[in-house]
Amino acid sequence: GAGKGIGLEICRELIREGARVVLNDLDEKLAAEAARALGPSCTPVPGDASNPEIIRQLVHAGTSFTGRLDIAIANAGITLFGGFMEY
Repeated sequence: GAGKGIGLEICRELIREGARVVLNDLDEKLAAEAARALGPSCTPVPGDASNPEIIRQLVHAGTSFTGRLDIAIANAGITLFGGFMEY
């Protein structure tokens, strides 16, 4: 997700380099807050990126917001701390 952490920083750097970004995060509130903080070059599409309907929404938002899609970055994960063998 791009609402925080590495995903948010990837979005921030892309915008800094002149990109327009469609931000996705599972958490709707977090996605909206992150996009608002990044400014007008970012639009949120919250939802589960493993859901084909959300993927369609992301592609539609990208082509509508930017006019085209140049790259897609898959950045999803959860960090859990503990022993390696417990995972």
